Amino acid sequence: MKILICLDCDGTLFTTESLIPPVKVVQKPVPLSRLQELEAAGVQFVLVSPSSACDGLPYPRITNPDRSKALLEAAERYPSDFYIYLSDNVGDDEVSQKAGFSYIHPDHFR
Repeated sequence: MKILICLDCDGTLFTTESLIPPVKVVQKPVPLSRLQELEAAGVQFVLVSPSSACDGLPYPRITNPDRSKALLEAAERYPSDFYIYLSDNVGDDEVSQKAGFSYIHPDHFR
């Protein structure tokens, strides 16, 4: 089974020591080591965030001001059996549904 996980970065992934401006982080960002484990198991990752927190990550990147269009483009470029959108942004559950993706908040990603 081919799995594609599209990622938001800022706040979703543990890529920065702090946020600017400083804010209290109440969630648990996903460690990059977890992505590496899943990639080794065959999961494909695509970044769909314009955030500089994504800079330097070793995954393809697709950005579009309309996040659902970025998800649809990722699905077209990387056909899979199961599509997941991992993000902490308010409203992204609706964005993922619009694009045919399952939505997972980082607090629920294991």
